[in-house]
Amino acid sequence: MSKIADNRRGRTTGLALAAGWLLAGLGTGWATDAHADLGDEVAACEFADFQRCAALQTAAASRKAEIPALAAKLTAAATPAAAKAKLALGLAMLDAREHKDALDAAAKQLAGAAELADVRAAQARLGDPRAIPDLLQLVAAGQPLRNRLLAAGGLGVLHAKEGAELLIQALGDAKVPRMQAEGAKALALIGDPRAELPLANLAGTAGAFVPARTEALQALARLSAPRARTLALLLVAHPSAELGRAAVEVLRAHWVPWAEPAVLAALDLPGRRGAAARVAADRLLAAMGPKLLTLVANAGLEADELVFVLDAIGKLKPAGASQVLLQRLKSDAAVEEKIELLKTFPRIGDLTILAELVPYLSDAENRIVANTVYALENLSGQHLGPDVKAWRRYTGLDPAAKDSKDSKVSKDPKTARPAPAPAVP
Repeated sequence: MSKIADNRRGRTTGLALAAGWLLAGLGTGWATDAHADLGDEVAACEFADFQRCAALQTAAASRKAEIPALAAKLTAAATPAAAKAKLALGLAMLDAREHKDALDAAAKQLAGAAELADVRAAQARLGDPRAIPDLLQLVAAGQPLRNRLLAAGGLGVLHAKEGAELLIQALGDAKVPRMQAEGAKALALIGDPRAELPLANLAGTAGAFVPARTEALQALARLSAPRARTLALLLVAHPSAELGRAAVEVLRAHWVPWAEPAVLAALDLPGRRGAAARVAADRLLAAMGPKLLTLVANAGLEADELVFVLDAIGKLKPAGASQVLLQRLKSDAAVEEKIELLKTFPRIGDLTILAELVPYLSDAENRIVANTVYALENLSGQHLGPDVKAWRRYTGLDPAAKDSKDSKVSKDPKTARPAPAPAVP
């Protein structure tokens, strides 16, 4: 029992502990007064998720002592159908597998109600196959779209092969594109080989709903890598960045050497440059090094793309990498970009740029200073912290002090032995 819950209900700690002990000893069939309002609070939440429902946060923090209250409220005859749907979802999010019977009982109470789909989908999320018969009915054509989407997701997480035929039929219904996408996602989890050709047809259908084609391609990759790879080679340059990026990811997962030209071309295409850089890093594709440097020099990369491009550069170490990154560091790059650049220098290992980094120890942004220290120390093997004077002596920027007999650090960067130091986020 959390103190937050005690304060909220105005009860003593002793009473709360007693209530928790009773619940632990007597099971989940009823709730004490100390828990009685938690189910009401979850039911009253506009959205049953952790970020927007404080009562779910309380239940999670209680280490399951308060969760029985949700199950009790769920099965109570007086609980409205809409509230039952939220409570069922809450129990699923809390992974309350010990309360699967409560969800099954609530689903039987909701037979024929629109909220049945919510409860059965939540029950499926908890791994209960008793949800399958209702899910099969709810996923069929003619049912409300929301019910079909929920049911498809439930059949997928249960790996219910009984639902494969209905989901395959959904792939061919271009009038319901959202169902095509959800059906493809569910079939990827089910893994029925009968879905291979329908998924390939959907993924390759020009003009089809892009999210559906994307899901179909990803699902196909789980069933037939060669067929998915063939399609992916054709789709890398698709006008949709979403589909093109998925194609690059398929090639990354199911790599063949002759895919390198397609991945190299992807570096010129917005939305898939980060994915292409990941392939270059994974497969050590040295031929992609110059193009990666050009991307950094020209700027314009999204934050997530930049991280992957710099990671690839750090692994490939193309000629001139440190100078390109240094020029970008000296430009009007954003703080976050400069931090990523500083983190990359030690991986390249070019000791000739040490002196160029020293001025950044005086930057007004503390994170820049911290990551400059990281770069200098990991490149040189010297642990001088943010001491500007010490680094100036070490790198030869202060000739008067360079030959000082008091200097206790090595003067020759070539003899330094790198030692790891933590990067600063």
